[in-house]
Amino acid sequence: MEKNFDQLIIRSLTGQTSEQEEVLLSNWRKESAAHEAYYADYAAIWRSAFSELIDYTPDTDASWQALKQKIQLEPKRKHSYLMPVFRSAGFYQIAASLVLVIGMIYLFNTGSCLSDPRIVKRTAENGDVFYLPDSSMVWLNKHSSLSYSTSFDGKERVVFLKGEAFFDVKRNPSQPFIIHAEETTTKVLGTSFDLKAYEGEDVQLTVVTGKVSFTAEQQTLVLLPKDKGIYHRDIKTLALQLPDENTKEVDVSWKEEQSYAGNSIYETEHQYPLWYTHHTFQWRANLINQSVIEGELRSSAKVCTYESVQLKATYISKKDKIIDYHFTVSGHLTPGGKLRYKKRLPDWFKDTKEVRIVVEKVDGVKN
Repeated sequence: MEKNFDQLIIRSLTGQTSEQEEVLLSNWRKESAAHEAYYADYAAIWRSAFSELIDYTPDTDASWQALKQKIQLEPKRKHSYLMPVFRSAGFYQIAASLVLVIGMIYLFNTGSCLSDPRIVKRTAENGDVFYLPDSSMVWLNKHSSLSYSTSFDGKERVVFLKGEAFFDVKRNPSQPFIIHAEETTTKVLGTSFDLKAYEGEDVQLTVVTGKVSFTAEQQTLVLLPKDKGIYHRDIKTLALQLPDENTKEVDVSWKEEQSYAGNSIYETEHQYPLWYTHHTFQWRANLINQSVIEGELRSSAKVCTYESVQLKATYISKKDKIIDYHFTVSGHLTPGGKLRYKKRLPDWFKDTKEVRIVVEKVDGVKN
């Protein structure tokens, strides 16, 4: 009977099951202590295997040989299919090992992330920021690691986290984004959130935008912006912490405090701020011969904050005479943020027919 559920267990542990399949698996586990023990042994070895994958590039041949040797070292017994014998610890160890092998074969044959070369990003005293293959962005906190495939070609985008990271996930409803962190699984389609999963600590997930599914120990929370989900490791329970009515925004200040010097994204945004600073405006002449400019600066940067944006206004008369005028808009233009302004500028012509404004220079770049 158990082997008929091997593939279903694999799909569940890798986040590929439908709601109906999860109900089927849950009911099967509740049928007997033997079924629950079978699943528990399987899941423990599975998590152990993935834990190793976080830190090392998988060697499939070595893994196969190691598992074969583990099975051969087990004491040889004559097993009957009677329940008392089936419940023996030795049988479960062998069965779980065999199931892991079957699972690995299944994943390789179905094009899972394990069959792809993997990238592992690690941090020490400084954080890091980088793009994933699907253009999602990750801020990785210090003393953390993230493992992911070099391409997200399967039905899901699967990554493995140790430590803390802030994710800005590119939306793709047909390819959910899955994060495995300690005993938890986080599933999103496209949103931004902070996930903290340091070894030995409670796992905390805080949502900034969108909707996130947070699962552990057969419990699932659906989190909305400013919600926090906490997995208490000692009692193996998920808890929802709703935002306080005075909460204006989620505190993820750590990602701004980290030094990104040497990171390619930071260096590019720092060196070429004009690429990431955009401007729109409206112009009109008032009754006292002045030009009134109402504009908005927008940043497409992911890391850097810009200040003191210098603009150039070009006046064109009806006789096509041209005069340039320079002015500065001060303020904090944060990553992905906007900065509105309103200026009264001298009109150099009584017959001004057009005013053009462009971003000329950006000073005060900081992370």
